Amino acid sequence: MYKARCFPKCDFLHASLGHKPSYVWQSLCNSKFILKAGSRWRIEEGDDILVWNNNWIAGNITLILPSDDDFHMSNLWVSHCMLQDQNRWDIPFLEAIFYQQIVSHIINTPLYPCVKKDMLVWSKETNGDYSVRSAYHFSMQELLDTYAFKIPKKWDMIWKLKVPPKVKNFMWRLTRNVLPTRTRLRYKRVNCPGNCVLCNSTKENSLHLFFDFPSSCNIWYVANLSQAISNVTNQGGNGSNCIF
Repeated sequence: MYKARCFPKCDFLHASLGHKPSYVWQSLCNSKFILKAGSRWRIEEGDDILVWNNNWIAGNITLILPSDDDFHMSNLWVSHCMLQDQNRWDIPFLEAIFYQQIVSHIINTPLYPCVKKDMLVWSKETNGDYSVRSAYHFSMQELLDTYAFKIPKKWDMIWKLKVPPKVKNFMWRLTRNVLPTRTRLRYKRVNCPGNCVLCNSTKENSLHLFFDFPSSCNIWYVANLSQAISNVTNQGGNGSNCIF
């Protein structure tokens, strides 16, 4: 449906945002940079792969067309860099066009006889199929600046607990301070009162709800952990400190 409406004459990676795009189409286009960075071409004859601005060289190297190049260079296809009717690179042709370092990378780019068609594949999986898991790790490790998200805690202590996944997820949200308490909502500029909805006596944050509130204190007392919790709260600790 989206192809028929938004990019009927090209593929998704070359599609434009268009006029008055929907929220879903905007979101899809905003994630396009992940697909472009994580994909690569499997080369058969190279007729479908333009030399410039495509991931076809080993080592995720993308060639950018110099602005002063002529029309013939701008229409250079990977097939032009290969010997005709042979599954080999045309080294003299490559050396006449590119720097030696680029030529070395191109020569190291494999040409498999078993590949029957030029195909764009996902480079982060051995089978070439896209997966959300590998795309997420690729984005977090290589594409995005995640310094602001990194908090030096022993997170494995939570994920290795032998409890239901929803409990581990809740503990992770508590320690990352992302639960929608009133204090957190006001920080996100939500117009709501700041006092606790239950006791109306102090600010509603994670520390108050789960460690200072009378009912919560009773639970920690029954669990024989009240003294440990008090030691942390008396030292100015937050909900994350109490958990760890």
